[in-house]
Amino acid sequence: MPGGLVSIGKVDDSAYYEDYAKTANSPGRWYGQGCEQMFGIEPGTLLNIPAEGERGELMLALDGINPRTGEALQLPKNRSVKGYDVTFSPPKTFSVLASLAPDNSLRDQLWQAHREAVDATLAWMEKEIMVGRRGHAGRDGTVHQSVAVA
Repeated sequence: MPGGLVSIGKVDDSAYYEDYAKTANSPGRWYGQGCEQMFGIEPGTLLNIPAEGERGELMLALDGINPRTGEALQLPKNRSVKGYDVTFSPPKTFSVLASLAPDNSLRDQLWQAHREAVDATLAWMEKEIMVGRRGHAGRDGTVHQSVAVA
């Protein structure tokens, strides 16, 4: 994505992401093979935004709880990272172009193209780089695991 921005960071505070999901301009979606395998959520499903004072799907998943059943997930005991925050932002020129589009149809097409680019990138990331390691420094081998992205 020339000129675009991808930022990656560790998720430390699940409440921050829950609050962000409530105020985001674009609704979050579940993505990845792990959504269905781990949670029974079909990829592409919009993220359920909770009512005030309730814990939403994202917060539950980050805290190791199946967001649909409420059951504890089978996670490593020494899990040091809850997850990773990967944010895709289009270049400013794209945002300007979309905001100046002469009609809603063109604006919608532009944002749909951005969503498709993000989906293609996530598909590549899930296949090629989202893996888990076992043992100290990964010495026990690398295991490709299904991922769930929201």
